[in-house]
Amino acid sequence: MAEGRFFVYGSMLRGEPNHGELAGSELAYAGRTKDGFAIVELPGMAGLVEASEGSVVGEVYVIDQALLLRLMAQRRHPGVFAITRIELADGSFAETFSLSEAQARGKRRGGGWGRGVE
Repeated sequence: MAEGRFFVYGSMLRGEPNHGELAGSELAYAGRTKDGFAIVELPGMAGLVEASEGSVVGEVYVIDQALLLRLMAQRRHPGVFAITRIELADGSFAETFSLSEAQARGKRRGGGWGRGVE
C-alpha cells in the first residue's frame, strides 16, 4: 500500500482521544461500512468485527505506508488488531483495524462511541 484509503471508527474519529494518531493524513470523507459490521468495546477504544446486522459509521482517510506502520506500532493492544480490507456502504473498499469473532466473543457490542453504530 503506497497510498490508500483507511476507514477509522471509535476513538480515532475527529474529536476522539486517539484522533491525533492520524496526523499527516487527509480526510477523504465521512462514510460507513456496508451492513454486517459492529463495534465491540475494548478498554479505552473500540474494535470492528463482522456481525449479522448493523453498520459502523466512521471516516475514510488517505494514508501512506509510513503512517500505516506508525498506526500499527501505536496501537495499545499489540497483536490484537488485524488490518482488513472491508467494503463500505458506497461500494468502495478501504483498509481498517478489525478483530476476529473469537477476539470479540464476550465483549459488549455497540459501545459508547456516539455516532459509531447504526
